[in-house]
Amino acid sequence: MAVLEGEAVVLLNVIHFADVNKWDRVVFESDSITLVQLSLHSNFEVKFVTRQANMHTLARAACSWASHRIFNSYPSCIEYWLINDNS
Repeated sequence: MAVLEGEAVVLLNVIHFADVNKWDRVVFESDSITLVQLSLHSNFEVKFVTRQANMHTLARAACSWASHRIFNSYPSCIEYWLINDNS
């Protein structure tokens, strides 16, 4: 499977997961401009980020976890970004 195909499958799976759980206003990030351009879903947004910016603290933390995690509140590793978000 090509990298773009793999990323597309993962994005579809997480969008489906978010949809099933009735989450809204979810923002996904990708360093693939092609994937971002293909993403069409009214309840979710897929934003382009450069590869250098794509390794947030949360992503680094997730790499060390042995299994999936669902948070009922914001994880502490991204608290700084939430407080200082200027968007």
